[in-house]
Amino acid sequence: MTNIVLHCKNCDEATPHAQPQTSHVLHLLLSVVTVGLWLPVWLLVALNNRGQATCTVCGREVGMFGSSRGGVKGMRPTPDTHVKCPDCAELVRREARVCRHCGCRLIPQ
Repeated sequence: MTNIVLHCKNCDEATPHAQPQTSHVLHLLLSVVTVGLWLPVWLLVALNNRGQATCTVCGREVGMFGSSRGGVKGMRPTPDTHVKCPDCAELVRREARVCRHCGCRLIPQ
């Protein structure tokens, strides 16, 4: 995953978004082994990953062609809803038992 800054419609500001990466080496090897039959799959995966991004603030997912899902309008991290992970210092939901960033076990508060 790479982080890019995009305008989020839920947050109504420029926020960091996580974007999946394509393993081009793996797809190249699969294309060689299958004598080029894997090339259309590689192209579709690369285009799909290029068009996807997830807002790291509200969780809204933006897909290909501007489609979106998830995220809650106005759902911003506040001290009432989120706490910082003691290991990686990333914001996680207060009810979480495991940090989604580093896997650290948390005590729900």
